[in-house]
Amino acid sequence: VEFTVVDERNQTVQDRIKKTSIGADSVKKQTFLLKPNRSGNLPLTVSAKSATERDAVQKILRVRSGGIQYYRNEARFIEVDGSTQNFNDIQLVIPRPATSGTENITFSVEGILLGAALTNLDKLIRLPTGCGEQ
Repeated sequence: VEFTVVDERNQTVQDRIKKTSIGADSVKKQTFLLKPNRSGNLPLTVSAKSATERDAVQKILRVRSGGIQYYRNEARFIEVDGSTQNFNDIQLVIPRPATSGTENITFSVEGILLGAALTNLDKLIRLPTGCGEQ
């Protein structure tokens, strides 16, 4: 389920179908309040049917999660003792207020101690992007 149908008080609505009568050559508006359950490009399909005909349209709704991006970088020195296999546990801590489905973890291994600092020197200061006011 990509969306949860909610009412004006943001309470979940169990019935996801609304029925209405529309006269010939007329228009009527139906309103659905949707609460996305995850971020990303979500397909949204709306269909209508009568006794003799049926029609549907599908659009992609881009859902971007709110909040603040959180970055964490951790450098570790792993000493190799000459054996063919080496095991090291690394604990990944995801902040509690993280929006579900938005986690992104990048893991890299460098052969030299300052490898990550040298290859990512251009990303040392993150500049804001978005609207022209920034």
